[in-house]
Amino acid sequence: PVVVALPPVMFDKDASTAATLVRQCAAAGVTVEVNSWGGWLLARRAGARMEAGPGLAVLNSLAARALGSLGVQCVTLSLEADRRQYEELTAHCPLPCSLVVFGRPPLMITRVAVPEPQLGKPFADRRGTRMIPRREGDLVVFRPETPFDLRDLENDRIAAAHLVVDLVASPDPLAEWYDRPEPAAFRFNYDRSLA
Repeated sequence: PVVVALPPVMFDKDASTAATLVRQCAAAGVTVEVNSWGGWLLARRAGARMEAGPGLAVLNSLAARALGSLGVQCVTLSLEADRRQYEELTAHCPLPCSLVVFGRPPLMITRVAVPEPQLGKPFADRRGTRMIPRREGDLVVFRPETPFDLRDLENDRIAAAHLVVDLVASPDPLAEWYDRPEPAAFRFNYDRSLA
């Protein structure tokens, strides 16, 4: 089924268009992925079926329950979680879950103008994290050069209704869709133990 994802940041000038889109989704029975409280409010007012996307991701079952009480019917697990947190959350989550297994999530989003010559060019922070700034609408979004990749993992203790492959900012989406992950794929926090 089709799901229409609302952006995590919406400006006042876009509010009317977004509200119209959400009303049309509600009338057609199309689910809306909300990624901010503003998006949630638009979907709620329109009576649209809602799922919480990465912009409203959850790290525990209490957060999932709270979103469920607000009309959300599926939640996205936080990319920040480690293996143990994924296992515990999916064991106790009162709603179906989506798990992002591949992507380049936004590391920073800003309205500040970045000079054109710097857009699309990788740079590293002091820890060596390599990011690429790119214009996405009226924003500049910094995404990692190397995607995180959980596609090769098997864990029967993590139960997700949906596995998500996020190809935003992919230099070659078809190749990344079909290619199998490398043995030493970057797994972000999965193999760490977070408090």
